[in-house]
Amino acid sequence: MAKAVKPDELPAEDDRDIPIALNLPGLAMSFGIDWVLDTSELSEVRNQQQELIARVQALETENQALRDKCLRLSEEANLDKFKSQLLVEMLAMSSLDEERSKAEFAKEKSKVLQLRHDMKLLLEKAAKENVDISDLLATLSP
Repeated sequence: MAKAVKPDELPAEDDRDIPIALNLPGLAMSFGIDWVLDTSELSEVRNQQQELIARVQALETENQALRDKCLRLSEEANLDKFKSQLLVEMLAMSSLDEERSKAEFAKEKSKVLQLRHDMKLLLEKAAKENVDISDLLATLSP
């Protein structure tokens, strides 16, 4: 059976320190003369936290740089698209101009052929009627 003992009645050998240790996740404490904290795990976690913060900042910087690059490339793509559309329109206008020029050329060519034919008929008629060509030129001059 246990008996109650007053502190001043304890034998001298019981005056020694009782070692106490407290272990919690990430923190260890021990008691000898004074409480001693073991913060090695806490320091490691803080170092890991600082490394992670630095990595996050680097990733955010890289992300912003990539967003800027994406925006720039998107703007360049839009500009290239606009240039392509402009070139297609210019090509269409050139094709229309070419068609008009071909039609005008065909019309002028037809006129030239008609004039040649008329000139040939006129010269043949002048030759049949023995008309001097110099008289013909004088007649045709305004």
